[in-house]
Amino acid sequence: MLCAMSLGALPHLQLFPPAPQGSITSVARRRLGRWAAFGLLGLGVALVGCDDAAEMASDAAVDAATDAEVDRPRLEVCDEAQRAERAAAPSANAWLSVWGAADDAVYVVGGSTTSGAALRYDGENLQPVALPEGAALWWVWGADAEHVWAVGEAGRILRLAPAPADEPSALDDRAILFGIWGSGPDDLWAVGGANERGGPKGIVLRSTGDGGWRRVLDPVLPIEDPDDPLVGLNLYKVWGRSAHDVTLVGEGGAIVHWDGARFTRQDLAPPAVLFTVAGDAPRRFAVGGLSAGSLATDGVDGWGRPPATALPALNGVAVEASGAAWITGDRGFIGRFEPEPSGAPAATLTGRWCRQTPDPAEAGHIYHAVWAGPSRTWFVGGDLANRVEGRVRVTAPLAGVEP
Repeated sequence: MLCAMSLGALPHLQLFPPAPQGSITSVARRRLGRWAAFGLLGLGVALVGCDDAAEMASDAAVDAATDAEVDRPRLEVCDEAQRAERAAAPSANAWLSVWGAADDAVYVVGGSTTSGAALRYDGENLQPVALPEGAALWWVWGADAEHVWAVGEAGRILRLAPAPADEPSALDDRAILFGIWGSGPDDLWAVGGANERGGPKGIVLRSTGDGGWRRVLDPVLPIEDPDDPLVGLNLYKVWGRSAHDVTLVGEGGAIVHWDGARFTRQDLAPPAVLFTVAGDAPRRFAVGGLSAGSLATDGVDGWGRPPATALPALNGVAVEASGAAWITGDRGFIGRFEPEPSGAPAATLTGRWCRQTPDPAEAGHIYHAVWAGPSRTWFVGGDLANRVEGRVRVTAPLAGVEP
């Protein structure tokens, strides 16, 4: 049987990097291997006519990598006073992103395999938002409570506030917009790519907030080549400190920086897929990985990794005003970084890393995103393979919401 594979021009990307020994069951390893193989989490992989071969290869590769990694230490357990507890009963849709303008203006977005969905918390209720019919949503961001956008599959751009309305992206249905950010309501960025062979790669869209979006085609960006379907990389997230300090991350360890005038590459070496980036004044964090987590931050010597620890694949990161960071990922993982007290070098990896004690009920779910609000931190996810069983957790109870 013919078996054709497109890895999105990533010959250097390990599809199945090492997984910590004993940290994942054989069933879950097979499941994760298939996710990576079929691109269900936006990894830019397409297989044709080789389901059985792909499953066998992914099982063997992940099992071999697991057996090889026997000495990686685990993170210590965090202070249980900061533990995230379930905020609401599981929902029919999976949740992929969360953002808030304030404690009483929080949006959660995601959807099913066929449609998008959103929730809004107003300080008293966590309620569904009535949306125009359309594809699933991958990320949400706002400048304030009246300027909120979400992006997602089929090149979808949805203005959520003040009232839900779609905005044209001029992208075809193969395009997925995985991330959105802005320095303000009149300076918006959206990034993405495609999982289908021949689809657009290295997508960067910009808008002044007027409902119009234009694609940026710069030679520094990992865009597609119409004559070569193996060229190009997906860009998964965008985040910045200002209009003149913007970071984009994606496949193959791609890190692209915009200084207000030009793009430059700051790629992670050795390469690893990066799904999300966030930060504060002294440092940026980027997280990713497939069967094992990849965690990087930039310091005085550029981008680097903290001491090796046993981490599952990571999807979300958010940074508090204090400089502490939350990271989330596969198998219900929630972790935290607390920087050294003042006086320590600002842009370094020094500090305390810890993890929340896992909830056995969450072992089969992914926490895809995290938002650090003024009074509580939100974590959202679910069964992302099937886009069901949405999860919402918070570090402080929600008024008016029964968990």
